[in-house]
Amino acid sequence: MATGRVFTVPVVDLVLPAPMRLVIARQCSSSAAAIERDVGLGFGWTHALAWEIEERRRGLALWRGDGTREPIPSLEPGQSIRLSPARSIAREDGCYVLRDEHGHLPGAG
Repeated sequence: MATGRVFTVPVVDLVLPAPMRLVIARQCSSSAAAIERDVGLGFGWTHALAWEIEERRRGLALWRGDGTREPIPSLEPGQSIRLSPARSIAREDGCYVLRDEHGHLPGAG
C-alpha cells in the first residue's frame, strides 16, 4: 500500500565503544508524528538521543529515538509500568526514569 511517506535510512554518526557503549544515529521521516517535533536537527529529523516524555491531559506520550510515539497512562510518584519485556518507566522524585530489564538506563551498557 502506498502511503506517500518519505524517509531516509538511519545513518550512524558516532560510535563510542566502551563498557557503556554509545551509538548516535539519525534519520528523517515525513510521517505525521515525526514532523510534529524538532529535536535539534529540524522538523522530521530524529536521532538516538531524542527520547522524550510529554505530559498530556489524558496520560503521557513517550517519544522514542526513532521518532515513534507511544501513549502510556499517567504515573503517580513511585509508580512504574512495564513498556515491554525489556523496558519499564517509573516516576521518581518529580521526573521519569526509563530502564532496561537489568535496571540500567538506555544506552548505558
